[in-house]
Amino acid sequence: MVDAETVEDITGFISGNVKRKQILDVLDKNGSATQEYLGKLTRMPRLMLEKVLKDMAERDVIALKDGKYSLTESGKVAAQVLPKGSAKGGSQKYDANIQREI
Repeated sequence: MVDAETVEDITGFISGNVKRKQILDVLDKNGSATQEYLGKLTRMPRLMLEKVLKDMAERDVIALKDGKYSLTESGKVAAQVLPKGSAKGGSQKYDANIQREI
């Protein structure tokens, strides 16, 4: 099991970058994915994707096995703690279109 300090550090690391959060969400939903598939879904340039994947692997959030990335135990815990979807996406992008009575 991952201790609370480590979970806090990892969630902070992931939350600090939208692309890391996208990768976490994809792997949480799909279980595992190739670099090519992650690139298509996140629409990240190859070099940026390689850097993000390398950083996440060094922090033990993801692991590469048989050509596919998957979440480690730490990554799975972080995926449970962090809200699903991008922090800047989803229904929040429609807030400006909602009229409020004052």
